[in-house]
Parts: sequence; structure tokens; C-alpha cells
Amino acid sequence: MYRVFALILILLGLTTGVAAGLAIKFVIGAGGQAVSGDAKPKELEQKEEDHSGQSLGKQDYVKLNNQFIIPLLEDKSVSGLVAMSIGLELEPGYKETVYSLEPKLRAAFLQILFDHANVGGFNGQFTDSLNLDILRNNMFFAAKKILGDKVYDVLITDIARQDN
Repeated sequence: MYRVFALILILLGLTTGVAAGLAIKFVIGAGGQAVSGDAKPKELEQKEEDHSGQSLGKQDYVKLNNQFIIPLLEDKSVSGLVAMSIGLELEPGYKETVYSLEPKLRAAFLQILFDHANVGGFNGQFTDSLNLDILRNNMFFAAKKILGDKVYDVLITDIARQDN
């Protein structure tokens, strides 16, 4: 009986620890900035203000050349894959800059996607809007570090998960 009780306590502790870790990961955005469910980073608020009175078509869109393939690991083996296409909304005239910096952008985005997969972000309802908002915000901050104020948004244009 003591073994069963001890096992239940261990499982409860592990579950609580994982849940707390996921909660912290999703509440803290890139760069250590807190992001609540309805709070927006300053950059996103500024973008909305900049475009509020303007007509559409004042920005360029760039689709990154190849899909991102993210392995899903379970017990040290690949249990599935996520394929994702990503685009960027940016200031007009900066498409060539994006293409010249694409290797750096891909490396930064892949690291974010791998981290997201490692905390279970692609498990269950991985297309939940809050889950995708967190992922887009993290990629936006990474793109902003590389491209500066020229990038307005990160767009997830396609996403699919294939389980083994």
C-alpha cells in the first residue's frame, strides 16, 4: 500500500512540475517579457496603431522558401513530425533583405520551434489560438532581433502534424 501511495505522490509531483513549467514557459515571452493572454507586446500594439487609419497594401509579404520540419520526440524516439510554412509581413522594399538573412531567420525560428515541441506545444490541440499566438510572438521577437523594425508580423501560413 505504501508503494502505491508513494507512486501516486511521485506522479502528482511530476505532473505538477511539468504543468508549472509549461505555464511559466507560456507566460514568459521571448526576452523575458511577460505576456498574458490578452496583453500584447509594445511592438504589436505599435503596429496596430500604425496601420489603424491606413488602407491595406502598405506592406510586403514574404513566404520563407522551405517548410520547417519539427520532429516530435517521445521516449528518445521520433513519434511524429510537424510541418509548418512561415511568412513575414514587413515594410515595403525589404524582401531582398529577408532573403539575404533567411539562413539566420531559419536558424532562430527552428530553435523556437524545437523549444516549443520540447515543452509539448505541438501535443493535443496544437492549433489552439493561444498556443499559436505564443509561438508567433516568440518568432516575432526573434525576427525583430534580426530585421529590426522592418518586420511587422510573423504569419503561420500552413501547419500539419503527422503522427507515427
